[in-house]
Amino acid sequence: MGMIMTSGDIECTYGRPRLQATIERDRAVYDVLSQPMTLPEIADVFNLSHSLTYQSLNRLRKSGKVQIGKRQGTSKTHFWYQVE
Repeated sequence: MGMIMTSGDIECTYGRPRLQATIERDRAVYDVLSQPMTLPEIADVFNLSHSLTYQSLNRLRKSGKVQIGKRQGTSKTHFWYQVE
């Protein structure tokens, strides 16, 4: 396995180091999740595309910082929240 490169509290275990803009975006997305939000709501806060927003959320999920949940009674509305 490759060398672990650390930039703050976000690790990259392969490939090239993350751009500073990406690290800052991931931190901003994490900070806004003090309350559960859907992906479109998060994208609207930062005026980002859904794909860039999902990439940040997925990196945070893989690092154990956020999780995805499903609202009761609905099958399509998922929300993201910080893991405490």
